[in-house]
Amino acid sequence: MIKRLTLKVQAYNYLKNEILEGRIASGAIYSEQKFADDLSISRTPVRDAILQLAHEGFVKIHPNKGISVKELTPEDVKQIFQVRSAIESYCAMYAAEHINTDEGYELIKNLESHLKAEKDIIDTGSDFRRFMSEDTAFHMCITSFCKNEQIIDIMLNLRGKIDRVGAISLSQKNRLPNTLREHTKIVDAIKSGDASKVYAAITYHFKCCQDIFVK
Repeated sequence: MIKRLTLKVQAYNYLKNEILEGRIASGAIYSEQKFADDLSISRTPVRDAILQLAHEGFVKIHPNKGISVKELTPEDVKQIFQVRSAIESYCAMYAAEHINTDEGYELIKNLESHLKAEKDIIDTGSDFRRFMSEDTAFHMCITSFCKNEQIIDIMLNLRGKIDRVGAISLSQKNRLPNTLREHTKIVDAIKSGDASKVYAAITYHFKCCQDIFVK
């Protein structure tokens, strides 16, 4: 059981990375066997990984044919940012209201740690993948602060689509330093305890992200 689970994770990580990197082309249909051969494993863990990726919105399963990458439509992107803006604005404003608590101080400490890591990644010329990991952690710090399990479940269910949008967004020219500046404004707004500043900072950040997809 442990070995099988490990192979599923291996297959999942491989397939997800191939999709995010664009090496699994949109519009083409791929067989489970191809990926099993690529990884030198059986089809069962590949199938399990595909089912998880389908649940997360990465792929579409074509019975008796294979899978294809599920394309993100402009409406998908719009709705993702609408949901994130609504949820994260609430969570960040909640944090601002509780900023002068032990939990609030700890949140700021964690967020500033992520800001430092993001700056280091930019300064060292690392690629956007490392930055993307810090970006995810930064936003999860905010959404998990209010300890609302329903909110956390919604964000986890959106994780696949958020990752796909993030990979496209953060790979764009100047997007990493711009994201760092926007994140810094969010942290400063939370520290101020001013809900209106928090809302403005969060919505501005997501508008900048969404504008990348507007042709």
